[in-house]
Amino acid sequence: MRDHHGVVGKSGAVTIVQRSNADLRLNPHLHAIVLDGVFAPDTGGELVFHPLPALCTSDLADLLQVIRGASPQVPRAQRRRGVCRPAGVDPA
Repeated sequence: MRDHHGVVGKSGAVTIVQRSNADLRLNPHLHAIVLDGVFAPDTGGELVFHPLPALCTSDLADLLQVIRGASPQVPRAQRRRGVCRPAGVDPA
């Protein structure tokens, strides 16, 4: 993996599938731990963590567009929760 500083390193993630909720009803969902950077050796061979830069508002907007385009259920859920309005509806 190569970030914007030219650091070559390795990242990682762990995902667990949970099949029920607290009252033991079927509710399959995922729990994930994801590194927000990479581990790479320094000049002495010691592994050093290089964090990724913080996301800016335009990064988040781009990500939201990808997520919304991936599933028609996402915009419906956002409208139900009042997160966004249907296209063409002006804020009051």
